Amino acid sequence: MSPAEQQQFETQVIEIAGAEFRELQVMMTEQGFLGSLGPFDALWAILAVITAFQLGRGGMHSTEPPQGEVVGGAPGEPGAVPPAAPPATPPAPPAPPAPPADVPAAPGPGPDES
Repeated sequence: MSPAEQQQFETQVIEIAGAEFRELQVMMTEQGFLGSLGPFDALWAILAVITAFQLGRGGMHSTEPPQGEVVGGAPGEPGAVPPAAPPATPPAPPAPPAPPADVPAAPGPGPDES
């Protein structure tokens, strides 16, 4: 074989080996990923699809509307929910305790002193 033919043969071998290696790499990656899936993965996928569908069509509705939301018309009309009551004012702080009866009063000017 001449040096040019040897160079061409070497190039072809490298190209073929590279292509087979890439094909094997892709096949192993696909099989490894699919082999790692199990029944719980399928369950989570189904739950994710159901949740996404419900959120997309208007959200998760509860049986009772939130306070203050008008349902069925303006306030006062049938089906309207009254607005929430304003928050209650906090109670006043307690008064300081009275001194016990057996404690003498604080010294100060008496009625005789001016």
